[in-house]
Amino acid sequence: MRSLAATRHEDEQTSVPREVPAPAAEPAVVAAIRHDIRWRRPRLLPAEVITPGIFRRGPAQTVDFAAVLRQDAARISPFCVDMKRRELIFVETPASADMLTSHAFFYDAQRDLASAIYRVGFDHLPVLGSNFGTAVAACRPIFLHSTGRCGSTLLSQLLDAGCHLRSVSEPDFYTQLAMAARREPHRFAELQAVAAAGTTLLCHHLDARQDTPRRVLIKLRSFCIFSARLFDLPGQPAANLFLWRDPEATINSFLNAFMGKRAFDRWRRTRADRLFMQLVTRLPRLKAELTATMPLLDEPPWRRFVRHHGFVGYFTANWVAHMLAARSLQAEDGYFGAAIRYAELRESPVQVLEGLQRALELPVEQRLDPAGVTAVMAQDSQRNSRFASRNERLLTPADRGTIDRQLEPYAELRSDPLRA
Repeated sequence: MRSLAATRHEDEQTSVPREVPAPAAEPAVVAAIRHDIRWRRPRLLPAEVITPGIFRRGPAQTVDFAAVLRQDAARISPFCVDMKRRELIFVETPASADMLTSHAFFYDAQRDLASAIYRVGFDHLPVLGSNFGTAVAACRPIFLHSTGRCGSTLLSQLLDAGCHLRSVSEPDFYTQLAMAARREPHRFAELQAVAAAGTTLLCHHLDARQDTPRRVLIKLRSFCIFSARLFDLPGQPAANLFLWRDPEATINSFLNAFMGKRAFDRWRRTRADRLFMQLVTRLPRLKAELTATMPLLDEPPWRRFVRHHGFVGYFTANWVAHMLAARSLQAEDGYFGAAIRYAELRESPVQVLEGLQRALELPVEQRLDPAGVTAVMAQDSQRNSRFASRNERLLTPADRGTIDRQLEPYAELRSDPLRA
């Protein structure tokens, strides 16, 4: 595993409770619009991307958001993006709620526990970020990218329990920004500034909730890797990790999470999965949304493969797209400090974590906690999630043959995805 240039300074560990450091200078007044939440829309999908329309809002109230963050950062966290209004939306949640453990995903905890929202215009975010920038230095975030359905929740929990990192699982404003950057590449600089401010204010929130400083691991949804450069922090580079899993197991896990064997067999028997993929890859709006999360659909050979092989074809292309994106990032400048294979993580979690400690240059006194590792491995990492796998074998021998034939030109990805 390679050393991370972005993590060369040591952690300062102390058991004495502390207050979040005040900004060096008095922050300027930053207006935000606050709304109480009156009602929240039921979930449409197990893992739907958060959007502003999920809440019904009460009357608007203008507040000084900089003052709110100075006084109540433990209750305020960035939630989602309103691209039309150019606003980053924050939620207010109970200070007593541990949103990092109560739900498998951070966006689910925010959605379920929020009592109010704050709408902050994009143009105000640089001011907020500059006034609370010390939080990034305290948290020194590590971004975890992955292929999806490959144990990223497990790894984040292991790093939390075994290496004393503070893990945040899928803050969804990153997801929206990643998709927007794919759809509207001309707005990349604007969205990168929003992402940097969002990271700063997420770190400010986390820093306010902990008694001792801890590094922060931010686990992203898998397709954020296609806009990974969006999350670079100017002057304060974050560390980056990549987690992957063998293609057949990844594809089978996606199918398990979305439908299960009975539904999958019904779709296949009627060829409805092929008809569905043909439809969504032809209708312009749906195709644009899907391509934002899986760019190989822009390539005619892959698009034909997906249309012909339905869901198996789509998730095969999805795996290849993620692996190629990781390799491209690594080839540019050694973007990832390490690539972790899920099978090795399951077989030898302690050894993998020891390697990550070296790659992340965690301080020697921050020793691995074997008891914490054992406790995490003994439970279902997605036990609180609506997106948990049913652990059924859905792929047929014919499916596996289709996957193998399609992946023949990409044999090197199976052994070393980061090899240039």
